[in-house]
Amino acid sequence: MKNRSRLAIKGGNPVRTKPFPSWPQVDEREFENIKRVLDSRTWYQSLGDITSEFEDRFADFHEAKEAVLVTSGQDAIKISLRALGVGPGDEVIMPAYTCAADPVATMHANAVPVFADIEKKNHCLDPAEFKKKITSRTKAVMPVHFGGNVANMAEIKTIARENGLFIIEDAALAQGATREGKSIGSWGDVAIFSFGDDKPMTAGCGGMITTNDRSLADKCRAMRNGGRKSNDFYSETIEGLGLAWNHRLSELSAAVLLAQFEKYPSHIALEEKNVRYLFDRLKELEGVRPVNQLLPDERNVIDIVMLEYDKQKIDIPKEIFAEALTAEGIPSLMGYDLPLNEHRVMKSPFTRRCPIGCSYYGKRIDYAAQVFPVSSQACQSTIWIWHYAILLGNERDMDDVFFAIKKIIDNAHELSEGK
Repeated sequence: MKNRSRLAIKGGNPVRTKPFPSWPQVDEREFENIKRVLDSRTWYQSLGDITSEFEDRFADFHEAKEAVLVTSGQDAIKISLRALGVGPGDEVIMPAYTCAADPVATMHANAVPVFADIEKKNHCLDPAEFKKKITSRTKAVMPVHFGGNVANMAEIKTIARENGLFIIEDAALAQGATREGKSIGSWGDVAIFSFGDDKPMTAGCGGMITTNDRSLADKCRAMRNGGRKSNDFYSETIEGLGLAWNHRLSELSAAVLLAQFEKYPSHIALEEKNVRYLFDRLKELEGVRPVNQLLPDERNVIDIVMLEYDKQKIDIPKEIFAEALTAEGIPSLMGYDLPLNEHRVMKSPFTRRCPIGCSYYGKRIDYAAQVFPVSSQACQSTIWIWHYAILLGNERDMDDVFFAIKKIIDNAHELSEGK
């Protein structure tokens, strides 16, 4: 029989063979809501009532007056920027450590992404670095609440307001989190959320925009609906809005999201309990630090468990660490491998054309020459564990996660040989 103490990636038995709870989670509520829509024969977002019900409840949960359901988180960014009037020649500051959807959506809005470094403690936008990047061209800042961690919004908001900048909160990875007793999505001019398959509240796709500005919400609704004033097929378009899109999500997807939303508070409460137990256990290990912040008297949300390890003590390439952990039965991945300025999308030929290379901007950016030391370090030494391994489990499941990490650390020499 194979030795359990030997790494699974080297032929040993994995720590865990039992599957984690399946994801996404489905119960009778999804089926009932879908049947309600099917029976209504009203599947088009603009004509049904499921979308508006979900929007209202989602807005209340995030302490926002308005919510606008769209096709994806990336589309939510693009629509929000256009509705705010951010466009050709305008710069949008964002962290260098985040998803490529942020700069791509910014460029779709004909604006220019500008990257700033992150804080080591939470992998979110560093307010001091954000301040350094402000120029006469800066129109907005896009702090990203990463993996459930919330950016330092008090400082970011102060800096933004002093410089007359819009705030677009990217809350795709932190649905429902709070800081200083305030929900994310209520700090800035607008916030965006994602309901992709890897999110704790999901319909496989979808995004949401929240705001406290009714006029801005109306613009966002028009932008998702071909520029029309209302959801009606035949209503007039808003004058001066420019080209818009069809970014409506169907009533069927909204039906799934409404069911997911009803379960969400209990899910994130269980997840926080599990993560606290796991992080307490990880204190036994040297060289591994949870990046996720679990603060008292706050609603903590863990979209991804982020573990940063000391490569001086644990000399393992990040991709091998993640591969070894997956082999032990713990679903994990290596996360971002490069800061955004080094990402292939920022080296594409179109970055030499509009919006970055056009006359409206009148400047040149050499993304490849930029250096973001904290983001680079995070890319080199932070691995992720998928939320569904944590979301619905129990302490025994967390013990498996702990023992798998410990097993890899104890046998690190086997993985560093010949690297």
